[in-house]
Amino acid sequence: MRLERIILKSFGCFDRRDFDLSDGVNLIFGPNFSGKSTLVNAIFFALTGKPIVPKIGLPAMAQSGASSGTAGLNFRNGEQSYQLFRSTQGEVQLRQKEENDEKWRILFTGKRSADEDLRKQFHFSYHHLAAATFLREGEIFEFLARQPADRRDVLNALLGIDRLMEVRQRFIEGRRVAKREEKRIQDHQRSMRVTTVKNHREEIERVEAELKNLEGEYELLVGKASEGSDTVLVAELTQAHERFQKEIDGLIQERASVLSGFTDLDHLRTSIKEIEVATASAGGLEKQRDELIRGVGSLNSQIQTLTAECETLCQLIDSDHGHCPTCHQPVQQKIIAGILEEKESARAASQKELEAQQKTLDEHTANINALRGLRQRHQLMQGKVEQLGRIEKQLANLQREFRQHLGK
Repeated sequence: MRLERIILKSFGCFDRRDFDLSDGVNLIFGPNFSGKSTLVNAIFFALTGKPIVPKIGLPAMAQSGASSGTAGLNFRNGEQSYQLFRSTQGEVQLRQKEENDEKWRILFTGKRSADEDLRKQFHFSYHHLAAATFLREGEIFEFLARQPADRRDVLNALLGIDRLMEVRQRFIEGRRVAKREEKRIQDHQRSMRVTTVKNHREEIERVEAELKNLEGEYELLVGKASEGSDTVLVAELTQAHERFQKEIDGLIQERASVLSGFTDLDHLRTSIKEIEVATASAGGLEKQRDELIRGVGSLNSQIQTLTAECETLCQLIDSDHGHCPTCHQPVQQKIIAGILEEKESARAASQKELEAQQKTLDEHTANINALRGLRQRHQLMQGKVEQLGRIEKQLANLQREFRQHLGK
């Protein structure tokens, strides 16, 4: 959120005044009772609906003699421009600027649930702003006077470092699980890898024995037919033998081609079962990768936030004014440098963790691609099983038909 303008009507010592704010640091200075505190009060009141000093009542914030006062803000949140107005009588109105237009569209107006709507819209509340954004006189010195451990706890709570540490721990646990799953998948892949061409000698010998048996029966019948001088029967048997022999040879060659890399059908089915077990055990890899993607996005957001805070602290050090731009109290450069060093250390740790998490994400992506390859291989093997079943059935039918033909 970046403030662009403060709009006051019958508020404090101002009747109708607008104050434009620059993109950088805005310094408000002037003599006593010139309205410096009024501007800060107006910003805090417009955002929260409460005075920055709890003891002051809302009617006292209006201009003397006026029934009510109004504080308004022009600000940008992301790429959108907004106007927020709040009166001391409790009325709230939020407007949004239309794209490519100078008109303002009212998002909501009224008293009830206004603060809840603002919290949902912009994710801030009175407690957050009072604790982390608006510091009253003396609070920064109270913070700097605390013990280093107390200051660290406060900064961790305000900057979300505790959440970052929790994300880091979850990432470490996820990486440990991913390494274990990766090793198991690699073991399955090695066990299913075919390095040599299997020997089909036993299968060939069995088929040759069947052919030899059929040829013996054929020769016997041919001999009997010759003794009876039945030349027609001999010719029919010869043609049938040649036809069956040709079809059987073709099916045997097709079966050998389908079984390339496997000893037999049982070996092929065992490999399919191993692939099914491997893919089932690695089913959670895609979910883990999605969690890693969300973790990488969260870490990027944390690093951007820490970078912006470090730049702000560097500007405060480089300005060399020696005073806080908010409360004008003296600030020790050494203390600010210490805070800057802590934030830079946190940013470096987040960057290191982001690199490690990105590496793990790349490994998960490679594993998922390998898993998809296994699934494609599984489909190919299933097709081979169906094809082998068809070939075996055709071979059995041909042999049965050949025997029936010989029996005639």
